[in-house]
Amino acid sequence: MPDTSLADRLLSADAIVLAGPGPGNPFMLVPKEILKGTTQDLARLPKIPFLVGSTTRAAFRADPQKAVLLTYGATDKDAAGRSLSRKWRRVFMLTPERARFMKALNSAEKTWQPGDIVSADRIALFAA
Repeated sequence: MPDTSLADRLLSADAIVLAGPGPGNPFMLVPKEILKGTTQDLARLPKIPFLVGSTTRAAFRADPQKAVLLTYGATDKDAAGRSLSRKWRRVFMLTPERARFMKALNSAEKTWQPGDIVSADRIALFAA
């Protein structure tokens, strides 16, 4: 089992957004929907540093509704669990399966604690 799972990273993120190409610059990713955090939170964060590469541009051309899931939060922690740095992370291109995962994770967020790998609910979700 990894030290920090994708679920842990998502649950502990300060902000989570679905991003797409910017209207004025199709090579820049900009937030299209906020999944965690507020507009005010995003205004205080650094701009999203990722460019839209050729593979991602092709995916957006094929389906303009596609989105990239991005998180902003801790990247490294010391032995005491303190965050040493924060940055934007590109997590994945959202697919129907990943959207279902996000929905299930969102509904479980109130009962799961990051790093808790023995919760019966958590084990059931990943066993399915």
